[in-house]
Amino acid sequence: MIQQDINIPKHNWSIRIYYEVTSVWGGLIARDLIDAGIKGNDAKTALSVLKKSDLNTGLTFSNYDKRRSIVVVFNGSNGAQFFNSLIHESLHVQRHICEADGVDPYSEDAAYLLGDMLGMMYPKIKGLLCGCSKHKGT
Repeated sequence: MIQQDINIPKHNWSIRIYYEVTSVWGGLIARDLIDAGIKGNDAKTALSVLKKSDLNTGLTFSNYDKRRSIVVVFNGSNGAQFFNSLIHESLHVQRHICEADGVDPYSEDAAYLLGDMLGMMYPKIKGLLCGCSKHKGT
């Protein structure tokens, strides 16, 4: 598992991302989700997803008051599937930030926000995208 923290200063938003997650890490991530404020049905669903840790999936929780998101991207069956899950979860974060800040999610500002987020993620995940064992964890 790889963990990364990124900040979006323009929106005063922090994001913790877990990449290549398996069920072994469920307890750690569950504690982080609880610290971020997840509760009720969202917590129940997230814990179930963490327990399953299905390939090619992920989850995102955002706390608008704390201006914080937790993103989990489980293992991908290949680099393309991992990338698909990463983009999917990143789009959720982008939409949450836009909603919290009243930004049109179809605007140029929203597109730049997504691009900035992915650019910050790239150094941590570039080795996971090719799918070969040579680059794992780089």
